[in-house]
Amino acid sequence: MDGNLAVVPIRYDGLDAERHQIELHLLGESLAGVARILAVSGHFIATGQYAKQIQALDVKVYVSEPKANCFTVDAAIEFAKQQQLLSGFAGVILGPLLGWIFARASNNRAEMKALKDSLDKAIEHLAGQNSQLVPRLLSTVERMAESLRPSVRSAVAPIGKTCTHIKIGGDTGVVIDEATAASIRDVAPDEVTEERTWDIRITELDIEGCTAKIRFEDDAEWEGGRFRAVITDPAFSVRENVYVRAFVSQRRIRVRGKATLREGEIQVLYISNTDEFADLV
Repeated sequence: MDGNLAVVPIRYDGLDAERHQIELHLLGESLAGVARILAVSGHFIATGQYAKQIQALDVKVYVSEPKANCFTVDAAIEFAKQQQLLSGFAGVILGPLLGWIFARASNNRAEMKALKDSLDKAIEHLAGQNSQLVPRLLSTVERMAESLRPSVRSAVAPIGKTCTHIKIGGDTGVVIDEATAASIRDVAPDEVTEERTWDIRITELDIEGCTAKIRFEDDAEWEGGRFRAVITDPAFSVRENVYVRAFVSQRRIRVRGKATLREGEIQVLYISNTDEFADLV
């Protein structure tokens, strides 16, 4: 393999896979899920950032021909030439990172606790000499793991139907069995973020219903989409308030509030007030 490739075996075991075959539509769904997980993880290793859009990713994921080892395919994360050195230690970070993503999706607290030390060490390795980066990188990993839940569910699609378990990675790879797959398939409840500041642009405003449609500004994680907002700030009842002015002028505004998340995606932003400097250019 080229020096800028990090190889990740994906092995399907049991049931049909024992005969070196697997249902094609389930394999396709699984590989699509694994491909996204590896691409997002590889981009994080290369840049320290989380990107949701495939076109924004800094790596590519390829797959080679299947092997008669139960049913095994090798995925390869291709790093850009200027990142060639990353492929050498990608495995150091990728193993704990994949373990955390799957443990988080299955809500396996014991596994997450067991992985915490190795994940912390992997993140410290990624941060290098800049120890101040570590908290931000760990926070990014949390957001990644939550948002990748749908991809994890796709990855385990064959389990219990055409295979009994899947192993992603080499000797120390992640093993997902039927019990873990069942936990992963459970729909996660909505989560609520801590109150924080958000820079938004109001694109639609319902004065009577106290609701709005918004876009997030200067936030790559939520860039591009329109989201629903509910304004609970009492100041909204005052005529010609800051929200109305921001909507009419189409200037962005800084607000405080909490968001509900489902599988890492914002469902509703609940706006409680404006920040000190509400109107932004």
